[in-house]
Amino acid sequence: MGSKKYFVLLFLFVLGKTTLGQDKIKLIGIIEDCATKKPLPNATIQCMGYVPRIIPLYKKTTTSDANGKFTIEVPNGSKNSFTINLIGYETYDPRSLQQCNSNTDSLPIGFICLKPSVKGLKEVEVVAHKELLQLKADRIIYDVKNDKTAAANNIQTLVSRLPFFSLSSDGKLLYKNSPRYKVFIDGRPSGLARYDPNMYLQTVQGQTVDKIEIITSPTAKYDMEGNSIIINVITKKMENGYSINLNSKGDSFGALGGGGGYDEIRSLGFRCVFLCQ
Repeated sequence: MGSKKYFVLLFLFVLGKTTLGQDKIKLIGIIEDCATKKPLPNATIQCMGYVPRIIPLYKKTTTSDANGKFTIEVPNGSKNSFTINLIGYETYDPRSLQQCNSNTDSLPIGFICLKPSVKGLKEVEVVAHKELLQLKADRIIYDVKNDKTAAANNIQTLVSRLPFFSLSSDGKLLYKNSPRYKVFIDGRPSGLARYDPNMYLQTVQGQTVDKIEIITSPTAKYDMEGNSIIINVITKKMENGYSINLNSKGDSFGALGGGGGYDEIRSLGFRCVFLCQ
């Protein structure tokens, strides 16, 4: 009976020695390029392994150094597989397990080469964004057509965002807190822009405008008085059509008056501006 107990204790001791008491060994390898044989730094090495008859599995991760070298410590007598990843190279993922037995504290596993990836890189589109505002000596130029937010807003809203402009409490556009400005269309006063510039700015949408010039130092050709500035709205050019301007006025006694005219232009449609008083 005593001999049986001794045999059981000896068996458990040997089992514990061969399982829980496994010595550690260092696996040492070098990652290189299969084509050039140059060492590959910063590769990610993941080691998955197990000791026979022992659960659970273990997983360890490391990276290769500047010389492509890596070291992972595992139990002596374990079985391991390596998965290696590096951007620009195919994943190294062998199916077989490597038996790791050694009488020393380290075990060289030699060179592991990675194949360059043959997958093409996605096309990269480089887009140069043009500045929406240009500052010149005598004017500010606002590139409306390239402003993605312009189409959903009227000209008054767009201009109010520019330097020195603001909106008053009653919805009037101000330049340096003053309403002293004139609105030109394509370089000249016209229709509602001359009669009621603030209303014109509210009624015209950004999608019809190419750019806006804020002329801060008007020359003599603009026939300006005082310290007024010019908001020059340059419209998008169309083809084959007419520009129509109509105006009318009336008073409380029933008297009516009006006028109108048109200029032939090259446009796809026509533009009509009504003036009422």
